[in-house]
Amino acid sequence: MEYNFIKIDQNKYAIYYAVYAKADLIAEFDWNEMLENVSGRNCFFVLKEKTIIGGFTLTNNELCYVFISPPFSDKNLLWKNILEYAANNCEENKIILKFIPEEDKTILVDVFNATLINTERRMFRPTDKISVEPPKNYYFTIPDDNDKNEIIQAVYEAHSAGYTSKREADKKEIEQAISRRFVSFTLTNTLYMSTLVKSNVNNEIAGVCIAGIYPDSANNFSTIHQVSVRPKYRRQGIAEAMMLNSIDKANSISPVITLGVMVGNPAEYLYSKIGFLGGTKYSEFHYDKV
Repeated sequence: MEYNFIKIDQNKYAIYYAVYAKADLIAEFDWNEMLENVSGRNCFFVLKEKTIIGGFTLTNNELCYVFISPPFSDKNLLWKNILEYAANNCEENKIILKFIPEEDKTILVDVFNATLINTERRMFRPTDKISVEPPKNYYFTIPDDNDKNEIIQAVYEAHSAGYTSKREADKKEIEQAISRRFVSFTLTNTLYMSTLVKSNVNNEIAGVCIAGIYPDSANNFSTIHQVSVRPKYRRQGIAEAMMLNSIDKANSISPVITLGVMVGNPAEYLYSKIGFLGGTKYSEFHYDKV
């Protein structure tokens, strides 16, 4: 049986991925976020004769957002074809697999000898009216463009000395991510849901909680995009206080707030402690070309 691969428009791909990867658009994504996920990526459908049986994105050596389309159900065969295509079209020997659903982990590890790197998940909780004060010697404030450079530096320092330090922090990537959220949350007039914690002593940013609502967010759900505390300010209750403050500010117009976290990150305990419930898991793997 012949299998073919065709490059497809990103918008059309996003539709197929949203449906067939069982991505819950109501609870886990808004449509703009879905489009942003595949933006700039090369998107492909896998065809069995003329029927779409699955898809993936492949950009440089990153293989992401794989789905299988019914009635086709042979995941082993789908992955075999996708990995062979990636191996034949990637110059680098190591292929990085990202945003892979938990249910595919056994196939990739046991059948194709891929190496599991980490697993991330979405978490959710209702927003609520919460009366919270900043820790002693600190104050809450709302970020604006004048804070952006220091926010980027604070997040970089936090990532360089935290759980995610297992992977080298990329300051340019952090800058781009923060800038995108400033734009998105400014468009919806919800950047005010974000919270900075600053020192009363020197007005330095101690903690960052970037939150807001994406344009066209399903049911007006809000998102905490970033939670970071500079290393020298940790273990003072800053992360919990600023997250609760953002949840309180979101409550007036947003029923539910979401966030993403790496499974195994100690922050999972904090998020659970303040009422977040875990959702779908997605994993990253490395696959060595044979």
